[in-house]
Amino acid sequence: MNKMKAVVYRGPEKLAVEEVDVPEISSQEVLVKVKAAGVCGTDVRIYHGRFRVPVKSGRII
Repeated sequence: MNKMKAVVYRGPEKLAVEEVDVPEISSQEVLVKVKAAGVCGTDVRIYHGRFRVPVKSGRII
């Protein structure tokens, strides 16, 4: 299987860059290659443990 790098949330103030399997997708899904990403205020609060994960947001892609 192909591999990709991913930032994995391991808990408040604990992020890790890891090599993970590229997810398998169905015929109804697409796989998007991310070239850049931003950080919003909610991301910062999650990082510091102020929100429980997973946070159901879905407002930003």
